[in-house]
Amino acid sequence: MKSKVINININSKEDIDEFYKHLRWYIIFKKKYIMKLNISDNINDSFKNELKEIERIFNIKDRHKRINAMYLSVCDYIDKYYIDKNVCEFKNDTCVCQRMGFEKAKINGCCGSCKYLEEHGCSIKSLACKLFYCRYMKKKNKIFKPNDIKVFKYFYSPAQKVIAKFNFFHTEEENCKLLYKNSILAFAFTKDAKVDRFKEVD
Repeated sequence: MKSKVINININSKEDIDEFYKHLRWYIIFKKKYIMKLNISDNINDSFKNELKEIERIFNIKDRHKRINAMYLSVCDYIDKYYIDKNVCEFKNDTCVCQRMGFEKAKINGCCGSCKYLEEHGCSIKSLACKLFYCRYMKKKNKIFKPNDIKVFKYFYSPAQKVIAKFNFFHTEEENCKLLYKNSILAFAFTKDAKVDRFKEVD
C-alpha cells in the first residue's frame, strides 16, 4: 500500500512559523504519512537546512532508526555550531573557567578525567555532555537552550528530554537504549558511570 503524502509549501517566514505551529500535530496524528516540504529558494539556508532535517527525521518510520537519527542529529548540530567557535576558550587543555580558578577539575574543562576522553577529544557521542555548559560560560557567552534545536524540541518526548540532558558520560548506544524506553523510571534506575572529574590528569 502506497504511503499518503503531506505536501507543505514554504515560501515565507510566516509559512515556517505556521509549519512549526502544527508540527507536533503532524508527528502525533500523521505519523504514517510521508512529509514533503516544498521550500522556496528565497528561504534562508539556515532555515532551509533545519526544515530539511525535520523532514528527514519525520520520514524515518522505524522507531529505533528514528531515535538514533534524532540523537545523532542533535549531536551533530551542537558540534557544528560550537566546536569551531571554541566557546569554552580552550588553551593548553584548560578552559577559561579553569584558568580563572572557577573549576575544581585541573584539566580538560568539564570533562576532567572522563574515561572516554582521548588525545584528540571525546571518543563517544554523549548528548548530555554536549548540552552541558557551566554557569560561568553561560554568563560569559550566549549559550543555546536545548529547545532551540528544532529536532530536540519537537521530536523528543518530555521523558526523553530529561534523559538526553542528564545522562552524562554514557555512549550513544547506552543513551539510545534509554531514549527508546522513553521512561523516567528506567533512567532513575540506570547506574551512573563512575567518573572522577576532579582528579589531576598526568
